[in-house]
Amino acid sequence: MPAILFNQTPSVEPQHSSKPTISLATQSQTASSQDLPSAADCAAHLHLLEAFVTLNETIQDLAVDAGLSPDRAWGSFCNRAVARFEEWSARGPADRMTMPPVDVLMAWHALMLHPKAYARFVELGGKLGLDGMDWSRISTSAVPDVDIDSLTSAHTGIFTLRSSAGTPLFTYPLAAAIRRQVSFSLKMTRHAWLRSPSLASTLGRARARYARFFRLIAAHPRTAMVPTLDVDLVWHTHQLAPARYLAHSKRVVGRLVDHDDEIEDATLGALSADMQTLWADAFGEAYH
Repeated sequence: MPAILFNQTPSVEPQHSSKPTISLATQSQTASSQDLPSAADCAAHLHLLEAFVTLNETIQDLAVDAGLSPDRAWGSFCNRAVARFEEWSARGPADRMTMPPVDVLMAWHALMLHPKAYARFVELGGKLGLDGMDWSRISTSAVPDVDIDSLTSAHTGIFTLRSSAGTPLFTYPLAAAIRRQVSFSLKMTRHAWLRSPSLASTLGRARARYARFFRLIAAHPRTAMVPTLDVDLVWHTHQLAPARYLAHSKRVVGRLVDHDDEIEDATLGALSADMQTLWADAFGEAYH
């Protein structure tokens, strides 16, 4: 389960007190519900995660049929996806009027889930901007051609933004990020929320819990917060609209809240126990 590590020099110095300096139970809603991803956005995101899982399964099945290692084949395919994303992202806006193939979307998705890295990419001239995913057009994204060549890619998996002269301006190990996010996609699809009759109430509750989660971040700026799966879905969906996420982060927390999906499971377990205590103290209910 992804978690975050906060900047140890927040823009507003915390008070030297054992209690949060804001009332979590009564804090005015300075950020309206329009700032958050809608339930429809979250549902569209779930559909996209299912497409990623289907793509992963297709690649692994093809690898088995070809006598290749499924894991190695998936790694090569992710490297190829990064190269294709790099090419697509370098084009002008006119080339992005239609959604790219799913493998390219998968790379873009993974990069946006690292907000500080994505902000740096845009700052240095990345042409994708801060609007993020257009959920109304995701269903038009094509499934990429998959063949043996795509499973033996020689690409490195490192995403590079270059200047007009070819000088590297920004690099990121994006293929590794894709592989981590597919693990999250698998967790989400196993819950089958899209097929649940209570989907609307589940997503509505998740949005409310996510708003509380962010208020805890503001109250405990030096503490790593661990989201539950439903909160994580809304959090990820929010990050896929970078401009809205940046505005919400600055309004509620005072800075861009980053997202760290590389924390080891053992560390996550300890952080999760701390998170349960913080949540219960703040909201008077169990966190699970």
